[in-house]
Amino acid sequence: MKKAFSELTDLDWKFARTLIDLFRAPSKVLSANSGQYTSALKYASIVIGAAFFLILFFGEIFNETPMHILKWRTPLRLQQYRETQENVEESFGAVILALSMLPGVFVLLRILFAKQGSWKTQLNTALYFIAQFAIILSVFGFLTNFVVPVLEEYYVLEGMLFGYTGFFFLRGLGGKWYFTLPKSAIILFIGLLSYGLLSPFLTSFLTILFYTTETYHSPDLSDRKVIQSATELPEEIDGLYSIEPTEDRYFYIDENGNIGAIGPQDSLLWIQKYEDIHAQHLLVIPEHELLLVAGDSEQGETIREVLLLYSSEGRLLLDYFFDKPLESSLFQLIRSDSDGFEILIPTKTAELKERYDYDKIVFHKSDGTWNLSIQKYITTPFPLGEITKLSDSGYVSTTLMKSEWHWYNFGIAKFDKDWNVQWHKIIYDKKDPYDPRRRPLFAVDESDDEILIQYAIANDTNVTNHLRSIDLFSGSTHWRNAHTLPADYTEYWDMALDKENIYLVGESHYDIRRFFWKPSFHAGMISGYSRSDGSLKGQKRFGIEKADAHSRISYIEIDGGNLRLLGTESDRISLFNVRQINFSWSLNKGDL
Repeated sequence: MKKAFSELTDLDWKFARTLIDLFRAPSKVLSANSGQYTSALKYASIVIGAAFFLILFFGEIFNETPMHILKWRTPLRLQQYRETQENVEESFGAVILALSMLPGVFVLLRILFAKQGSWKTQLNTALYFIAQFAIILSVFGFLTNFVVPVLEEYYVLEGMLFGYTGFFFLRGLGGKWYFTLPKSAIILFIGLLSYGLLSPFLTSFLTILFYTTETYHSPDLSDRKVIQSATELPEEIDGLYSIEPTEDRYFYIDENGNIGAIGPQDSLLWIQKYEDIHAQHLLVIPEHELLLVAGDSEQGETIREVLLLYSSEGRLLLDYFFDKPLESSLFQLIRSDSDGFEILIPTKTAELKERYDYDKIVFHKSDGTWNLSIQKYITTPFPLGEITKLSDSGYVSTTLMKSEWHWYNFGIAKFDKDWNVQWHKIIYDKKDPYDPRRRPLFAVDESDDEILIQYAIANDTNVTNHLRSIDLFSGSTHWRNAHTLPADYTEYWDMALDKENIYLVGESHYDIRRFFWKPSFHAGMISGYSRSDGSLKGQKRFGIEKADAHSRISYIEIDGGNLRLLGTESDRISLFNVRQINFSWSLNKGDL
């Protein structure tokens, strides 16, 4: 036991010679007599231990900045789990790399170089190779993040790894180069494949060791037999992010900020893919069969807001670039008639003010060409959000008091046709560290003189969904209700109403694992609530319980007794292949 301990911990000059010769002449190390070089087990242990030490104390140099977690919008329990997971990935990265790659590399050595040494010799070869692999990755991380950022291109790293792999096995095990180099490529590929397959389980295992919680949420996925019909939308769509319907088509923004239109029988009518524009918001102008797209345009190092006007057939009619930052997702239609239409220009509200000034864009057609002009419009005592125009020419708008990162509060207000405030009601006022994840959803039902509004906010354990019914004329509250959502994290994307129910769709996240072999994934969700008191009437979750699978319902509409759901589902069918499906589902209301 004493000899074994000494073998693992005694660092002498042999280590430096081993390190140099593994890069210079691997055959000397692999064929040397016992004692001439540092043994494979000791060498790998020292390298991995050194990597652990350097990352522990100098992690910001060797690793990219970890993903920023919006802590004030995420349940504390999930924050702690993700932070533990990130710490495990950083601190134990070399250990995870070695343990994950070792089975694949060793097995391939036994198969491809069966005649060149015993299994013990080939195990030592695998340990030396993986240790060198860890050194290259550590040095590359240092150079990329601290010295030469241009090296962060993947082809540079891939070239380094492939080049050294070929050199190591050609110079270390010999043989004809035209046999050894293909074998080296296969070993590298299988080693990385082994890493891809095993590292998530090792990371999860170590995370669970360091993280404990009393609450675990079961996905409780619904049987898909309740879906009456399921149609796959065209695969050219890169995920459905936002959808705006018309009588004969759906306009959409995909997850990459491109736009398009889906027609009858769920056919793709047209698609517009951008190189330097990221669409964020759609406005349909039905009187003129137009689509207005708001987004960001990258112009060198500058990002400018842009408006693009399209015909319903996808022909670009006009573009306009703004010189000041705006909330692209809050351009709102305020007038549309035979003469043209008007759009409210949103403002960025990074600070509280007493008054907020708004301009409008007036679109008009002259000699067959659309033109625009910008005019001063209104001043309001609070910043406006999403706007619904009423039949009496008045308006209902959300009010969004928000800094660069945090919400101060949000509410809802009613205005007359001249934008005089009739009433204003605060719905959320910041009183704790948590913020809503998304802006509130709301719908106006003038036949019942009612406004329904929804928002979800995190707490220490999960997310609570809040619903409120407000009288359209007085602004008084009919009822309010709140429900804890049984998932690690939940967000709603769209809302629809009928006379009896409120329907909400979105996704539930299941990230925290009780057992390391259980997958983390997202499930699409639909919930039905009573319009009489906001009580929960039913809920369905549809997903694929596999690692990194992602299902989301982005849009809902009511079609008689059925609910039509549009969304996106992705499933990793192999280590290097993710299958994404954009779907259209029909669900009977009674089955919810």
